[in-house]
Amino acid sequence: MKLFFFQFGLELRKLFARRRSYLGFAGLFAMECMILLLVNRPGSQAEFRRLLQQHGLDVRHYFSGLTLATEIVMWAGFVPAALFHALVSGDVISNEVQEGTLQMVLCRPVSRLRLAWLKYISCLGFTVLLIGFLGLTALGMGIANHGVGGLFVWSTTEHILVWHETGPGMVRFCAAVVLLAFGLGTVTSLGFL
Repeated sequence: MKLFFFQFGLELRKLFARRRSYLGFAGLFAMECMILLLVNRPGSQAEFRRLLQQHGLDVRHYFSGLTLATEIVMWAGFVPAALFHALVSGDVISNEVQEGTLQMVLCRPVSRLRLAWLKYISCLGFTVLLIGFLGLTALGMGIANHGVGGLFVWSTTEHILVWHETGPGMVRFCAAVVLLAFGLGTVTSLGFL
């Protein structure tokens, strides 16, 4: 088991030694900044206020950093994050072929299945780190921009409208980020295969 974790650490080191791996972090951060700018436009804020007042909710409490962080994660967490996960996970094996190191890697006294398994787990680790980064930076940007308050979430396509106080809202936000990491693990798996 000690050897497994040592090899896993080596695979993670190889994954993060490439500059391409950091493009996902930079791209998601740029996307978060753009979404925050769009949400802070007067027209967007007026729509938030109208929707909150329509349901009798306090605008100052529910137009908060937690609500903004949820919006940022919803918009940046699907297409852009999925694209980065697919690119990085597909690049793990193809980069070995491109650099001509696959033959050397396969000559190790490690089975091919174990090697593929280690690379796959390192891709899943990258997924968890990238989504954790997305959740933390979105929450930090939201709280820095609008302070702490309640959580207000709506989806017009699914006719969902919910609001929570700060504590339960924070728990649900964290649970949503964890579940997003699991969901994007599917995209990572498809990109790896």
